[in-house]
Amino acid sequence: MPLETYNKEKILSMGTNQTFVFTTIYGAPRLFRSTGANRYYYMCMNDVLGLGGGGNFALCLDGDLFTGTSGPCDTFGNLCLAHSPEFELKNIEVQT
Repeated sequence: MPLETYNKEKILSMGTNQTFVFTTIYGAPRLFRSTGANRYYYMCMNDVLGLGGGGNFALCLDGDLFTGTSGPCDTFGNLCLAHSPEFELKNIEVQT
């Protein structure tokens, strides 16, 4: 899902340059840290949880937590984090 879908003036972007995303679909875990291109680390609204920005979200979970998208983004310089750009969620694990 492109970030342009959302009104950027109403988005509260949170996180720091220590925020990162990762994937294990390429074999060994692959970590993507902030590139410094922007500060779209993550955003949370009633209908979406998005990580990253600039082009696509690195990871975007719909509010129902049943579906998500992933694509390359400027924030983390990542590849698609899932097996396909659109996917259904099976499990969610959150760590703080």
